[in-house]
Amino acid sequence: MSKQDHAIPLSGEYRECALRRFQEDYAFVAVIERYAESVCLLTKLLDIPENFRKVRNDKATTGTKGSQMPRDFERNWGPYATHDAALHAEANSRLDKALDKFPVCRK
Repeated sequence: MSKQDHAIPLSGEYRECALRRFQEDYAFVAVIERYAESVCLLTKLLDIPENFRKVRNDKATTGTKGSQMPRDFERNWGPYATHDAALHAEANSRLDKALDKFPVCRK
């Protein structure tokens, strides 16, 4: 945990800061739900030779299950993730724009 704790839920100021950092500090943002597209795009951006490109999603081996969240999850943890939807939408938007330049990676 950082030395400075933040109020929960975070204000919109933190969301705007995170969105700004996406634009200013990150050349690439992957979206786990779009794993194959993200990895393909990254290999294209880094010009990785075809014989080194392997797209393998090991999510199934991590023990992650597609089960429903507990009913009290939103009540207990929702305030910690109040801005996730906006950040996720921005990541998807950036991925879509990048894929326009590399349509071979679109799934």
